[in-house]
Amino acid sequence: MDSSWITMFMSLFFIPILFLFSYLFLKSLFFKGSYQLPPGPYGLPILGNLHRLGDLPHQNLQKLSLKYGPIMYMRLGLVPAIVVTSPELAELILKTHDIVFASRSILESGKYFGYEQKGLVFKQYGSAWRNIRKLCTLHLLTNSKIESFKPTRESEVRTAVESIKVAADSQVLVNLSLIVESLAEDITHKIIFGSVKNDRYNSKTLIQEAFRLAGAFNVADYIPYTGPLDLQGLARQMKSTGKLVDEFLEHIIDQHIEDHGLSQQDLYQRDFVDILLSLMNAQETTMNSELKLDRENVKAISLDMIGAMMDTLGDLPHQDLQKLSLKYGPIMYMKLGLVPVIVISSPESAELVFKTHDIVFASRPILQCGRYFGYEQKGVVFKQYGSSWRYIRKLCTVHLLTNSMIESFKSTRESEVRNGVESIKVAAASQVVVNLSFIVGSLAEDITHKTIFGSLKDDQFNSRFLIQDAFRLIGAFNIADYIPYVGSLDLQGYEINRQAGR
Repeated sequence: MDSSWITMFMSLFFIPILFLFSYLFLKSLFFKGSYQLPPGPYGLPILGNLHRLGDLPHQNLQKLSLKYGPIMYMRLGLVPAIVVTSPELAELILKTHDIVFASRSILESGKYFGYEQKGLVFKQYGSAWRNIRKLCTLHLLTNSKIESFKPTRESEVRTAVESIKVAADSQVLVNLSLIVESLAEDITHKIIFGSVKNDRYNSKTLIQEAFRLAGAFNVADYIPYTGPLDLQGLARQMKSTGKLVDEFLEHIIDQHIEDHGLSQQDLYQRDFVDILLSLMNAQETTMNSELKLDRENVKAISLDMIGAMMDTLGDLPHQDLQKLSLKYGPIMYMKLGLVPVIVISSPESAELVFKTHDIVFASRPILQCGRYFGYEQKGVVFKQYGSSWRYIRKLCTVHLLTNSMIESFKSTRESEVRNGVESIKVAAASQVVVNLSFIVGSLAEDITHKTIFGSLKDDQFNSRFLIQDAFRLIGAFNIADYIPYVGSLDLQGYEINRQAGR
């Protein structure tokens, strides 16, 4: 009886999906429509060409343009897209036919951060969008308004420089990146919100998180049918963060109305929120009657402005894990896909793992890339821990990486460094601009090549490019490493690239 219910459930669940898959496949295969579309690569059913984007979409699209031309038609999931890779065609789109291509994509993030398209970023092109842009250019971003905040900028920069001076006098190390970020945050906050700053809200963290979520790859933007399933958990995160951002902006608006009052705004330096509130209160005659400012507009436009002015780079994984450790402790259990993981975030626990119990944690994860670059675990990197791995490590340390062996290549290193310096001298004498990164990269490549392979260097192979591309593929996030069942589908196209790289 139980098995029959399971069979019935599976049938009811999978048969509609099978019909949908078949319909979309046949539609993509036979239905071309009445439009003359540019050439482009064939896409998979439902996924379209998403799997071709990879880790570096701009580079992969440029490679595809070499085959299909400077204007390509692609399907990103179920979303049609035109990809342009030449300056001439880009000018046609961005200048000659800019109105045709001006509409914004409708993204799920706009539902949580766009206040129903009340701001500039998520709004569809039209008269209302033009009115909001006009408002911003005439009232917020004029030269006189920007110049009026010069004392604010100078004061904040002076404060930052003084803090560096004090640290230098005390011989204390300073984190310049943190100081510059805090400086940008404080200037932005005072320009948009004034001097009202409540420690209850970490505005920069909120904005960073909001824009990280808004910029994250969301499968629901490309395959809308999956939206209600929230496969990546992004909708839940956006809803939670959007609520916090809204509380923060509501607090700012209430504080402005309470502390200053709209009737007294000429008595002090008006910030962006003051201007927007005054426009909302007055509904100035210069504004088109189609746009009636309300609090939602004020919040949406403020969010657009602060997002454009502040550094919105998202946190890196190690920072996110550190934040989680504050809640769950220095040893955490997580599941990355189907792979169980222990995350250590304290020196004491790390010592236990790397010293006391190192053998327990010594095994390497089995990665898909090891199949193509690990020669069936014949080297050190991809090999599982055991007697064979210890033997290979011993071979390397006793015969390849001894002090005497490294010292024996000193003359090679000195010769290559001398050549590199001479090339810089020649360029300096000729007043030619040099790419130091390229020179240092070539220097390291030449030293490595001669140390490992000797003086044999064949121009048939660009070894530096080959190694860089191999390690890019090895280090890329591969969903198949965490959900092995999808490995055979090669959803991201890595397997094809890795086979070619091998």
